[in-house]
Amino acid sequence: MCGVYAMLSDSHQFSSELQKAVSCLAQTEMLILKNVLASGQKSGELRSVVPPDELAIIVCSALKGALMLNRIPPHDAYTGAVDALMMMLDART
Repeated sequence: MCGVYAMLSDSHQFSSELQKAVSCLAQTEMLILKNVLASGQKSGELRSVVPPDELAIIVCSALKGALMLNRIPPHDAYTGAVDALMMMLDART
């Protein structure tokens, strides 16, 4: 999905059909993530007082940003971001 987010920054230059398709893909990813997070909150597996919609944006942004930072040494930003997110959200800790 990172390619889709990269395309969003230039989507105003796309045909309306491509704009709609790119937007739909991004919205679908966010909906899936929101539903997973909401399910985890409901079951008590995830700890968070943040609504699932906003939490999905935070998680998605952290992971996308870490993927970009992972391209430069020491190439471990993504692993660190995932570990940090899990520590922040895990209700067992």
